Amino acid sequence: MAEDSLTSRFGMIPTLLYLTMLIVAGASIASNPDLSFALIGLIVFLLFFFHTKLAVYGYAVYLAFEETILQYVPGAFYLFLKYSGDMMLVLLGLAVFAKLATKKYNLDLLRNNPVNMPLLVFVLLAILSVVINQMPPLMAFVGLRQLLRFAVMYYLIMIISSSEWDTETITTLMKVLLVVVVIQACLGYAQAAMGPGSSLNHFLAPGRPYYYEGFRISGGLSWADHKGAYGTMLVRNTYGVFMVFFALMVAGFAHTSAGMKKFYARLLVFIAPCILFSYSRQATYGFFLGMFTIAYIRRNKRLMLLLTAGVLMFALMVSQYRIESPAVTEEATLIEKIASPFQSQYLKWSRKVDRLFVMSEFGPKVLGSEYALIGTGPGSFGSPVGEAFNYNEGYKKYRIPLMGPKYSFAIADTGFFALLGQYGILGLCALIWMFVNLFRYVWRLYQASDDDGFKGFALGILGMIPALLFSNVGYINLDLRQISFYFWFLTALTLTYWGRDTAAKLREYKIVKET
Repeated sequence: MAEDSLTSRFGMIPTLLYLTMLIVAGASIASNPDLSFALIGLIVFLLFFFHTKLAVYGYAVYLAFEETILQYVPGAFYLFLKYSGDMMLVLLGLAVFAKLATKKYNLDLLRNNPVNMPLLVFVLLAILSVVINQMPPLMAFVGLRQLLRFAVMYYLIMIISSSEWDTETITTLMKVLLVVVVIQACLGYAQAAMGPGSSLNHFLAPGRPYYYEGFRISGGLSWADHKGAYGTMLVRNTYGVFMVFFALMVAGFAHTSAGMKKFYARLLVFIAPCILFSYSRQATYGFFLGMFTIAYIRRNKRLMLLLTAGVLMFALMVSQYRIESPAVTEEATLIEKIASPFQSQYLKWSRKVDRLFVMSEFGPKVLGSEYALIGTGPGSFGSPVGEAFNYNEGYKKYRIPLMGPKYSFAIADTGFFALLGQYGILGLCALIWMFVNLFRYVWRLYQASDDDGFKGFALGILGMIPALLFSNVGYINLDLRQISFYFWFLTALTLTYWGRDTAAKLREYKIVKET
């Protein structure tokens, strides 16, 4: 493989060079932090260029533990690690372009990619919104970056992996990630057993705030004294949706992996309860929707019957269950938390601090505004980025009052409603078009392929897409690093697996067309 030949050409020299630069960077962190960070950046670039596979492996594993790690790193390294994802994208992009300049790569996956046209339309609409609303360029860039940074990585990973990785590499990486998921599941079980306020909770989320030159980089968020598991991700919803993604991938493998079906089925049974432990309604509902999708595609009547029975039992429970106190508080039980949106008193209880209230109260204002079609611009409404920059033009234009951080946080938590306010009806339609196109494309490849390995990956993605879209109704998943990264990363790996293993056969039958 190309990557191996590059590595072997340099022998031990790069290892000694990396160690020397790392020692110099560590020694100069206090006296000359700029030099230290420059050396670390150079080391990471060289790793991405000469050892792309290991560098991507490392970041994919690190990101799952990042939030807890950031609570304990020295202040000088906090910003470096906090924005390591952005630096990873820049360095990976530089490495890709450098490699493209020196050798030929297979770009077939990019030419016939289902994301291309919807993404282009979305970006053009976003730029149009920026121009019409006369947004500050920096604010517009940061707001758009928050949503699309890992969609860019999706393309970079496919360029590298389609030419340098084989299916065995992709399978090995998936196994490594499943080990990470098992660790997260064990933490979830431990948190559920030890309860709120445990020493484990406080270790995983001590709640350290961090400011840089007046900007709040970290809000010191901590759920340590509240119910619900969050692993090393600080936020229960983030942990729950992360576990949903990998539970659905495991469900895909359980349907297709010859000789390993029982293993993956048992692994799914081990992972799934952690979704409930997270107390995340979005994750719970999204998991059921993803499992229904997989069961329908596989025509698994037993699984569909089991899921239907679960939904009917849940509906019966909700119809008979009466919650006498506000279930949106942190004292709510697991049943109250999941069943509360279906209670007649829910909107009254959740007034001004919950997503359904926000959407029902302010939806007419957004849809009836002169900005309804094109929005008020990236990050201008219901965005943590806008809050960090104190940019609230979207609220002013929609005539929605600012009533404190908890209130604006509820608007930011509405996911698609916040995106509707930022990008308008046209932008939101283009964004949904992108995911629908991707779903149709992967389904067509799944139907045509006879490779069990690819079909397992494809089933997982086909379950993840509806789960992600549904959960984003009530949570900002598309903006979050731990959610956005793993979705686009796993999607890139899935399409690369197909490109490496089944492209020739699919082209022979002429079924691969640009969606």
